Amino acid sequence: MRLILSVPLFLYIVLAANLIMWSGTDESSLLNVILMELTLPSTRTLILTVSDLLILTSFLALYIETFKATRTSNHVIIDHALSLCVFIISFGN
Repeated sequence: MRLILSVPLFLYIVLAANLIMWSGTDESSLLNVILMELTLPSTRTLILTVSDLLILTSFLALYIETFKATRTSNHVIIDHALSLCVFIISFGN
């Protein structure tokens, strides 16, 4: 169970982003699909797309990963190594 908790959250986000990018065609990318349109008090429209949602979840994952990195246990080394692997994989994409 502890090994599952040491898997970085960014791995799930990178996998989801790659699946979304690979499933679309060149003409119509699924990253540009509009999920929600909100009208602001200034009568302007705020458009939330799939790519915006991925960025927001990445910020949330970064917040959680920051707290996970401050733990003091033996599994932190595995967590850091897996986070480094996810960084290298996402940097290569």
